[in-house]
Amino acid sequence: MDADGGNVQQLTTDPGPDYVSTWSPDGKRIAFTTERTGDPEVFVMNADGSGQTNLTQNTAQDGDPAWSPDGKHILFASNREGGWRLYTMDPDGTNVHLFPGKQGTGGPVFPGWSRDGKRIAYGEEEGGAVEIFTCAADGSEAKKLTALGGINVYPAWSPDGKRIALYHYDNKEATGSLWVVNVADGTQTQLGAAGSYLSGRPAWVPVR
Repeated sequence: MDADGGNVQQLTTDPGPDYVSTWSPDGKRIAFTTERTGDPEVFVMNADGSGQTNLTQNTAQDGDPAWSPDGKHILFASNREGGWRLYTMDPDGTNVHLFPGKQGTGGPVFPGWSRDGKRIAYGEEEGGAVEIFTCAADGSEAKKLTALGGINVYPAWSPDGKRIALYHYDNKEATGSLWVVNVADGTQTQLGAAGSYLSGRPAWVPVR
């Protein structure tokens, strides 16, 4: 739809759930998670909904696509090797590789690229909680960002790369809350409520 809410257009019509959509940097394509094949897969389509293509084609669960700012790679989460881990692939689904760096059985999940493409934020299980970490684009320099406990998901970088918005839940049955974390010093600020578990995602207004 348009930014003012007008001109709404339905892009998918399959009876299976479609969710977690992300624009390509050039605005011409959309990657998304769908369960139309029976298990979650990452699909891509043109901005008008045409050309819907399965990129992952794996019997495991694949989802949470995140397009790199240069448009050359898509990060996604998968449990194809047991625990949830991050993988990278080309936008046509080829050249799939396990993303290097810290890989726990409970994560990393919900990846998000910084606007300059230099760092990645993701959720990682640690001590019974899912906290937000950041790392360099090559998987090095992993750094724990939050210490909120519970479940912290959907990290979204601010346009200047100085802050990350995220949703926090005490547990899967609890109402969530919206937080912003300063990347430099880890200062955490609660902004408000965020609805039920995984019911939405934070997003920043782009710099124009």
